[in-house]
Amino acid sequence: MRKLASICMLSTLVFMLAAAGAFADSSGNFTATGTSASCVAVPATFSASTCTNSGQCPAGAPTCTAGVCTSATACTTSSDCPSDTVCGLSGVCVGAGAFTGATLTGGTSLTSLTTDIRTPNGYGTTLLIRPSLDTGLFTKTSLTTTVADATADVGIQVCVFVDPVVSGSPGHQTFTGGLPVFPSQCVVYDQRIQQVSNTLFGNLATCIAPAPAGACTTDSDCPVGNTCTNPTDGVGAGLCQAPAPGCNFQVLLTTLSTHGFDFVVPMPGNGTHNVAVMWSEIGTTKSTAGGTTASCVGPAEITVQQVKNFHNDSRISFTNN
Repeated sequence: MRKLASICMLSTLVFMLAAAGAFADSSGNFTATGTSASCVAVPATFSASTCTNSGQCPAGAPTCTAGVCTSATACTTSSDCPSDTVCGLSGVCVGAGAFTGATLTGGTSLTSLTTDIRTPNGYGTTLLIRPSLDTGLFTKTSLTTTVADATADVGIQVCVFVDPVVSGSPGHQTFTGGLPVFPSQCVVYDQRIQQVSNTLFGNLATCIAPAPAGACTTDSDCPVGNTCTNPTDGVGAGLCQAPAPGCNFQVLLTTLSTHGFDFVVPMPGNGTHNVAVMWSEIGTTKSTAGGTTASCVGPAEITVQQVKNFHNDSRISFTNN
């Protein structure tokens, strides 16, 4: 009888140890890597070219001379001038009449990150991979008398690989092949297309505003698109000025954006909990004259990770819609 009891106790111990091992394997695993290098965005500085007083001029061309911001620096080309000026027709540096200075700096020089994770055997083992990036984009389009339209297109695409073929040096590696990744191996995290066109330079001879008409005090007293010219600010002392026909600038911006982000919700206890994601369009651009906006979502994914999932009864599914 004692021998049988010992065997039962031994069997129970083995079962508990096996269960503990399975319990530990089921509790999941986690790994992470990254860099703290940060991008910094600041507004550009406008360098005036024309002026009525020296206080309106940039540091590189500090003197207002005959209505032009002028520097004492002689030049042959704009490379001879400070960063906020250009070489004028008079052979000296003058205000650039444009935005100058870097607006996006910092960030990391790395182009890839890698890490290893150990997974146990068993049905239902899944890797949840979330690349989270703080990103910045800059676009610039310039028009001249010989350039009537311009396009700037820049974006950031992120791709995920598992067990790929690796080439290149650490931090600057390239990857091919590997296990299937869902819902998509590569996703656009940011993309901006900026397009500008104008009819001004080609119509300078005819780009003449009509005579002002209609008494006004402020712009709100005029038809939409007109401005109130009222030098004295007197009530009803101004005139409504319509824009010159055929003289305009047009700017188009199209943006795609995705960013990873982790939300943490401590669970209050046992029970069924519904998890949902909602998105909506925000902003007030449509309320301004000439403003047009559009939004788009996709690919979209909701992932919920319970780090201690002891039952493989949660179905994983994706759709192409």
